[in-house]
Amino acid sequence: MLISMRAGENFMRKRDTASIVLLVLSSFITLCGIGYFCFLQRHLWETITGVATVWIVFVAYTQLVVSNATSKADFIRRFTIEGRGENITDLMTLILGNAITYNVEGQFFNIDEKTVRKLGIDERKKTQLIKRQRYSQDEISSWLLGWYEEMASFEKNDIITLDYVYDNFSFNLRELWKKIEIQKYVTSINEKETDNGGIPDLFEGVKMLVSKLENYEIKKKLALKFYHS
Repeated sequence: MLISMRAGENFMRKRDTASIVLLVLSSFITLCGIGYFCFLQRHLWETITGVATVWIVFVAYTQLVVSNATSKADFIRRFTIEGRGENITDLMTLILGNAITYNVEGQFFNIDEKTVRKLGIDERKKTQLIKRQRYSQDEISSWLLGWYEEMASFEKNDIITLDYVYDNFSFNLRELWKKIEIQKYVTSINEKETDNGGIPDLFEGVKMLVSKLENYEIKKKLALKFYHS
């Protein structure tokens, strides 16, 4: 099962709340400073203008910070909901268990009944998956690869950190990406993109994120080895 990002959501909320508190305090001090200075100079109009200007800037920036915090929480909440969805859990079980094969001509993924029966899951679930028979390539894209592509974009834009992705999603993502049937699918759709005159860069973000995670793990192991030496 994919791991929840609830801890990350709480962290983002605490960090953004702290930013807003600091912003309020700094703005209050600035207002007091401007007011006191202008009062001493007995420039009432300048005092009013200065206070009003700072207040407008403060309100606008506060709204921006709150909006940004809300967006981050929404992104992470989406990961949490989708990561715990039964459909995604089932699909990951099949892929990691090598129980699906990609049909290039039909453009769908077949569920291998014999392999499913060997999986370490309950019989009810096995029966349910066998009856399903197949997944469309659109389901693979939207439920998994597209989901990880979005995650790669968030990591690239510093909405979530590489360290957080590594701790919570690295195993599933890297195992998914190296599966032959997944690579067969990615190669197939990129070849079609090329044939249609497009750029064959579909799921390039996932590929780059996997590379980042592999390099991160190497560095982390070296750091631990150096620490314990």
